[in-house]
Order: sequence, then structure tokens, then C-alpha cells
Amino acid sequence: PVLANDVASCNSPATPSGTSTSTQALGTGAAEDIRGNDGSGSGSGSRIVNGSDCPPHGEPWQAALMLRHNQLYCGAVLVAPQWLLTAAHCHKQIVRVRLGHHSLSPVYESGQQLFRGVKTIPHPGYSHPRHTNDLMLIKLNRRIHETQDVKPINISSRCPSAGTSCLVSGWGTTSSPQENFPSELQCLNITVLSTEKCKEAYPGQIDATMFCAGDEAGRDSCQ
Repeated sequence: PVLANDVASCNSPATPSGTSTSTQALGTGAAEDIRGNDGSGSGSGSRIVNGSDCPPHGEPWQAALMLRHNQLYCGAVLVAPQWLLTAAHCHKQIVRVRLGHHSLSPVYESGQQLFRGVKTIPHPGYSHPRHTNDLMLIKLNRRIHETQDVKPINISSRCPSAGTSCLVSGWGTTSSPQENFPSELQCLNITVLSTEKCKEAYPGQIDATMFCAGDEAGRDSCQ
């Protein structure tokens, strides 16, 4: 999964281009996006544009970070039995975590597991608002029970090269500028772009901790 950039950069690349780009780190689902349990709200930090419903059990590492009253505010990915990886800009004092849940509905789903985040470790090199090293680990209050619905992802040992197809998943709006939040987890294959194309679209904003992905048809996690 690829984490979308903040909405300002996503919607307003400095150089007009037919290529849609996303300039953050591999590992999390949706970027910061606070909305209610029915999927409504004004958050637009993350999008799965032109995606489709993920198959059941297809993304057992996808986590939802929740506020009180079942508000989704960020996505995360399970990387170990007691650890999540998300974006550093998703830091909150109280973190509730939902795993094994395919829809945004607060109704219990068979296979779901609920946790609390008891420790957060932002990347020591994280800087805001440039989003350099926008990564954070969250420790769960207990280990997961591994099932077909909940299991850690295998993290690649190297960065993806240009031309690599990557899967992005999340509950972000499926259209832009009109917001249309999905009821089911969305999946989309997007292509990693070269550093040159990335820097061309976002001059002065891209560093070695970032990469771009998308395509000319506008399919992306960040429109």
C-alpha cells in the first residue's frame, strides 16, 4: 500500500502534468482523513480514485485508526504481531485500532479484532509540513490472533523501482473534487514513477524519503 501525500500537494502540483502522483512512503493505507462511521465528512486527505472493492480477506494487514465514536482518521498496516506502521502525521494521544474489518460500518464483522495503541514511535527524522520521513510505529496493547482476516504483511527489503506495480488500499473518497466515501475497503494497482518525473511534478518538495506513484488516467490514492 502507498500512503497519499497531504491534500495541498495532491490537488495542486506545482507543475501541470497529466501524471497523477503520490509522494509518500510505502506501508500505510489511507492518509489522515477524519469522518463519521457512515463514511461522510469533509476530510479529503486521501483518495482511492477509480479503485474497486478489495476482495474479502485480501488485505488482512489493513488497519483502521479510530477516534471515539467510530471516526476513522488514518489507515495503517500490520507489520508484526504487535506493531503497526502508519504516517507520523497520524499521531494522536489515544489510538483505537480495528483490524479484520472490511467496511466502514461500526457493526461488528466476523473476524474483526479491536486494540488500543499503547506506544507511538514517530521517525526521529520526521519534519512537518514537508513530510520528510513521514513514518511512525504504533505498539498494540496485545499481540494479534493471526487468522485469514488478520495477519502481518511481508515488508520488502528494498524500495520499489520505477515501473513497479504497487497495491494501494484504504477508505478514502473514490472521486474528486466531489467526495464519495466507499462503504467497502478499496484497492487499486498503481505504477511507481521515476524520481525525475516525481520532482518535475513537485519541484522542491521531493526528497530521498519519498516516491511517486499513479498513472495518466488519474488512478491514484491522491487524485
